[in-house]
Amino acid sequence: MAVAAIGMFLPAALLLFAGIATIVWGVRTRRGVAPRSRPAGVLRIIAGIGVLGGAVLALGVFYLDVQYGVILLPVLGLLAAGAWALPFVIAAAIIHRRRDAR
Repeated sequence: MAVAAIGMFLPAALLLFAGIATIVWGVRTRRGVAPRSRPAGVLRIIAGIGVLGGAVLALGVFYLDVQYGVILLPVLGLLAAGAWALPFVIAAAIIHRRRDAR
């Protein structure tokens, strides 16, 4: 029973932490002394918002009456957050690297 509770809460908690950390990272990048890195900060903020959306999806298990949702929704939340955040974080890294090279 404890393993099931961990399986329901752990993905959502990890996604919540990762989303907040990504948003804070984006805000700090955006406020940096180099204004050239602002687009990278905005992309990181967008990625963090998507990760928070994945956390909401992972917590959707508590609103469903179907039993397979206990396994399905946390996994879908992790996959959706990764699919959303990965392109934005990669684009932010590329933009930040190119703007620092100038």
